[in-house]
Amino acid sequence: MTTAAPVASSHPAPGTMSALQGRLPLIIGVTGHRDLRDEDIGELERRVGIVFDRITSDYLTGDGATRIVVLSALAEGADQLVPRAALKRGALLVAPLPMPIEEYRKDFQPGLTVNAEGEFDRLLARAIAIREMPFVDGNTIETIRTDPARRALQYREAGFFIVRHCQILLALWDRDESDPRTGGTAEIVRLQREEAPLGSAESVRDCIDGTKIAALITIMTPRRQSPPGSVTIASRPWGRELTAGCRPTLTADRDLEAWRSFETWIRLTTAFNADAKRILSSDAGVTKIEQSLARLFDAPSAPVLAGSARAYASADAPLWCAIYEVADILAQKYRRRFTRVWALLFTLGFLVVPAMSYLMYAPPGKIYALIGLCSGLLIMCSIGLYLYARRRQFQQKFLDYRALSEAMRVAVFWKIARIDKPITEIYPVCQSPELAWIKNSLISLECFDSGKMSTFEPLADIRYRICRSLWVEGQLQYFTRRSKSQERTAARRNHWSIASFALMAIGAVAIAFADYFDFDWRSYFDFDWRPYFGFDWRPHVRFSALVPLAILLPALLAATLKAHAEQLGRTAQALQYDRMRSLYERTLRILPSSIDQLDSKVAREVFTELGREAMHETASWMSIFRLRPLRPCF
Repeated sequence: MTTAAPVASSHPAPGTMSALQGRLPLIIGVTGHRDLRDEDIGELERRVGIVFDRITSDYLTGDGATRIVVLSALAEGADQLVPRAALKRGALLVAPLPMPIEEYRKDFQPGLTVNAEGEFDRLLARAIAIREMPFVDGNTIETIRTDPARRALQYREAGFFIVRHCQILLALWDRDESDPRTGGTAEIVRLQREEAPLGSAESVRDCIDGTKIAALITIMTPRRQSPPGSVTIASRPWGRELTAGCRPTLTADRDLEAWRSFETWIRLTTAFNADAKRILSSDAGVTKIEQSLARLFDAPSAPVLAGSARAYASADAPLWCAIYEVADILAQKYRRRFTRVWALLFTLGFLVVPAMSYLMYAPPGKIYALIGLCSGLLIMCSIGLYLYARRRQFQQKFLDYRALSEAMRVAVFWKIARIDKPITEIYPVCQSPELAWIKNSLISLECFDSGKMSTFEPLADIRYRICRSLWVEGQLQYFTRRSKSQERTAARRNHWSIASFALMAIGAVAIAFADYFDFDWRSYFDFDWRPYFGFDWRPHVRFSALVPLAILLPALLAATLKAHAEQLGRTAQALQYDRMRSLYERTLRILPSSIDQLDSKVAREVFTELGREAMHETASWMSIFRLRPLRPCF
């Protein structure tokens, strides 16, 4: 009879959420030799300190918004040396352990160094989260106690976990790539550089995706058995030292590609964290964040259900909720700015064209000079507004933060439904760098998660009703409203555009008929305007300039309205929202009101598929706007 393998567990410290404060961390994984030489400890700690100082100065903004988290299994040697140096510099610690703590503790008895177990306990007490790896297939508590090869598989599992969830891997080793040991430093570094080998868990999807960051920092480190003088402590080029002045090519070194990907990720992450810190530092921002979570579980007809949802979310997914709140508020903020900028750009473009058209026909004079000056100012304002919005990245931040908040929404409801699948498994592969940023951020957050839950655990009725009512029904109402709103707006813009073109045609025909029948309509404008303007404007204005301008304005208005609706993707969004409305409507129809009428496994499969569709819908929605960047409208 075999013993059932325990699921992965997590023991988060009480201050985990307050330490991160709704922001995304920079996670640095650790791997390295256990048998370090005593005389090298001081120099290695100094070099590790330099690494963290350089990362802070080169990639973080100096405002303290982005926290560094060290991911280490806390084994002897490098796994304890790096966290020690990092904690002195204010970093946080997460400890993925290869096996249950009490069993893992036996590897420190007696250990390679004096008081190895005591150092393990001291560092473990400072960890904000502790993850115990699940037993790999075929392993039990008995087999890892008696079979060193099976025990080594657990160390490999911890190494895989570190590689998957970090953005930078810091390796203290002698670069002996021929080392064949399972779960050893050579294997972990090879995994970081070459990605998961085919046959390991989730490897196929990760390999064809190719968005995982694999930045590597290597500190050459001698071992106790290293021959004297064979290995000298030294740091290989990394970071900006590696990327400065290098041109990306098809044959670029793997490390160079990895660091360029990391630079893209850290730039977006520090921008999000800086925005989050500003929001969280104001009373108004805190109030908005509280309202955001209330909207996530908005159920006026079922306040008890909404209260239960908040309680479950706070217990099961506090970090995901915190990120959702911040991302949702920031997405709304930048959506307003983005739409206002677009409206202003189209308004300025609408005013510039008739002004420039008038200058082609008007005689020189005061009116000509005034309109010429106004035209120049309008063009300058339009270009200035465009450059300002582009520099502040209103559109990009709106899209990134909205996509991040939608991913958080799915993650929160999955936690309530007790779904054991990581949300990154359903995220679209081979997407743009912006979606890659979101996916890598989700992967990093998984290391704070509570681990996999039992797939055989029955789904409680209250949890089922929360997901059915607050997620499925709530999203159905949202997409119904948005679909109708976008459809009405697109139709209204189309009607106004047609009406403007019709007005232009009527004006042109009327003037043509008047000229054909010798009707002198110009005499109606030939009177003294001096009481109104203080001067006789007629010598400065030529009717031949006003007539084509009057005909041009309705056509220009029609084109502007049509272009504005197209640029905002009104029609495309309406179709996308209607598809999602139909999806949630069918789902709500097939889901019974109570879990008693449905198998828990089937319910989880439905919610899993909904999450997948939500992620793909977000990717499609982002692509609509990515193809419509901000630009001057003239």
